[in-house]
Amino acid sequence: MQSAQNYTEQTKSLLLEKYLKDLPAKAPLDKQVIFQYITDDFDYANFPNAEAIKNFALSWQPSAQQVEIFDKNYSCPPRPLNRAHKDNGWENKNKQMVSALRSIGKQVVVLIGKKIMSGSLNLTQISFPIKSMIPKSALEKALISACMFPLYMNRAAHIDDKVERMKLVITACISNFHYNQGFSKPLNPILGETCEGEFEDGTQAYAEQISHHPPVSYFMIKPKDNSYTYYGNYNYSSKAYMNSLELLNSGSRNVYFKKDGQKITYNFAKETYSGIFWGALKIETKGQLIFEDKQNKLKAIINFEKGFKQQNYGDEFAGEITQDGKCVSQIRGSYISHIDFDNYRYFDYQTAKPFKIKINNNSILESDQGYRKDKNWVLQGHIDQAQKYKEELEGIQREDAKKRKNYIQSHHLKEKYDNCEDINL
Repeated sequence: MQSAQNYTEQTKSLLLEKYLKDLPAKAPLDKQVIFQYITDDFDYANFPNAEAIKNFALSWQPSAQQVEIFDKNYSCPPRPLNRAHKDNGWENKNKQMVSALRSIGKQVVVLIGKKIMSGSLNLTQISFPIKSMIPKSALEKALISACMFPLYMNRAAHIDDKVERMKLVITACISNFHYNQGFSKPLNPILGETCEGEFEDGTQAYAEQISHHPPVSYFMIKPKDNSYTYYGNYNYSSKAYMNSLELLNSGSRNVYFKKDGQKITYNFAKETYSGIFWGALKIETKGQLIFEDKQNKLKAIINFEKGFKQQNYGDEFAGEITQDGKCVSQIRGSYISHIDFDNYRYFDYQTAKPFKIKINNNSILESDQGYRKDKNWVLQGHIDQAQKYKEELEGIQREDAKKRKNYIQSHHLKEKYDNCEDINL
């Protein structure tokens, strides 16, 4: 099967029609879900060429209009009311979509119950319904999370101030939450699967799934001039509760700047999905983000939990950057709308736009996500075929994982998913 191509709006409409033909007659609510999955949610930054992006990143200053918007909203920060929950985080306010997702969730619970009743406790062999997933690999979603790098990382790579660079790295990380946190579930990467893409400024992005259990994905992102390298790994685990799901990521992220060798390492916060079966269906970010530059004795700790002073909403965060133990900058903001350092706004969703990445679906690597037949069946609207092939892939993956484990044991090796400390930069 040929890999997926870029779809125009007209093609998307045709795709929707094909998708609906394969849906059960008793699933009218799925239409809205599918429509949400195959359309773009955001406007993207628009520049004529890569050089224009770089020039913008290096010379950017807030316009008079942006300053005016900031002055009006500073005491009462902006909230995207169409998506924000009244108290905390993102809420799915589309009633049809919520009903459809909950229906699928109940199907999964039934599948788990049947598996247990059959005497098998191996729940990893349960295949999640593909009709509830978007036709994108989780590797692709991982690369999309760098959507603000062409602005903030480019700027960080060409300045000398270490504290200012730390601020820009923090902004590049948290600003993507506004664009990439959502309720759509991507396809789980298959062991050995790869993905590559390119942002509009020429920044190259790569990812590979290197472990099945635990599910570990490695990634690397580099701009055209190699002025920085962003690399690390995702290592997901989850905890399920009666009406919520907690998504944990024990992986880590690193940014190395070629100009002077500065290296900043940071972790992942945790995400909570609540209201799975009743109440408001929403996403919240919790825990801490910790950014550290050991060489320059810089450290930033950002808290996403409720309880600090001057907090109006639960999605607001607070923190500080310290150098050699002394505070050098105060951080405030909301992961759904804005980021401030010392009363200066570095990100505001009303004025900043993400950069689009072009995923290469025609890679020379046969392991590329663009050649996944289940993904491409979904894109063509053949849901039953996609589900069958997804289950086949999962079976092949389990066998592949066994062979890899046997090889490691027979050669007295150790499995280690580290921080890529020895990476050649």
